[in-house]
Amino acid sequence: MKQRLLEAGLVKHWMDDLIATASRAARALSSSRAALPTTPSEEAGSGGLVVLGVEQLQGAFYLLFLGALLGFLLLVGETLMMAASKFPRWSRPHTVLKSSSSSPF
Repeated sequence: MKQRLLEAGLVKHWMDDLIATASRAARALSSSRAALPTTPSEEAGSGGLVVLGVEQLQGAFYLLFLGALLGFLLLVGETLMMAASKFPRWSRPHTVLKSSSSSPF
């Protein structure tokens, strides 16, 4: 059944019709709108979309850079810890405790 619809071109026709209808609706919506508000507070009050600038996203950027900095510091710390474990004078001495009984448990 699906193959017959594809071969007949009905799926392509339906998709073209769907795209044309959506583009007509978008054009009608944009032409019926008044001029876009100049400030985000005007736009938010009207229930429309708000265009965000760098000022509104400043906190998100700070968190992004803070996370990147924390990740970099952890990477450097792990690298230093790995380097320190390769040199015996920097690593902790390993001691083996001997038990007084002959039983392995």
